[in-house]
Parts: sequence; C-alpha cells; structure tokens
Amino acid sequence: MQIRPAAVTADTSSGTIPTGYFILNVTTSHTKRHAGAYVWKIPEV
Repeated sequence: MQIRPAAVTADTSSGTIPTGYFILNVTTSHTKRHAGAYVWKIPEV
C-alpha cells in the first residue's frame, strides 16, 4: 500500500510501473496516478 506519492523529477517512461502508482513530479508540482501502459492520469480534486 502506497501511503504518499513518490517524488520524481520526470514521468517514468520505461520499466515496470504498478497500475495505480501515485507520483508527485517535483519539477512541475503535478500529482499523477499510473493508469497502465505508461499512461498517467491526473486525479480529480
């Protein structure tokens, strides 16, 4: 279970990313959730 978003400087575009993985892009200050197949969705507020 992921408790808080992982801090990253760029969206991951390779490797194995679990669906539902939550990130905080510290460069752009955006939070995103992995939807599968390297697709990221911005969660609704």
